[in-house]
Amino acid sequence: MRTEPLPGFGGLLKSTRRSRRMGQADLAESAGLRSREAIRLYERGKMLPSNKTLEGLLDALSVPSGGRDAFRLLLQKERAELAAKKNRDCFTSPMAQIDNANITGEQLSELVDYFFEFTAQPRDVATEASVLRNVLGILKTSEGNK
Repeated sequence: MRTEPLPGFGGLLKSTRRSRRMGQADLAESAGLRSREAIRLYERGKMLPSNKTLEGLLDALSVPSGGRDAFRLLLQKERAELAAKKNRDCFTSPMAQIDNANITGEQLSELVDYFFEFTAQPRDVATEASVLRNVLGILKTSEGNK
């Protein structure tokens, strides 16, 4: 069975915004941003928000704690990929900031639930395994960066 790739940060932001029936301008205003252009760029993967902006977006979208962890992990993963792509030695990978000791089975379960809640993918064993592999791959990468 072929599964769709997991959404990146931008895809998750867009699907969450749409599930809340918010326009880009509405989200930008609620998150304290000057225009919807930043939201458009985040959703297209052309720009990544700062941690402060991310928290404003999550507050504006009323994202629960498990969902917030999903957003943070995806953002950290994309930042690390961007850093690797740019090959900047002066950049400390945000992946190193994840403390694996703080990721509990319950939080992992919440992350998986959140992915299925805000994506159109059917929840079956193969897709759930794919989500878990992605999340655990992020955590394994962070452990190697410590």
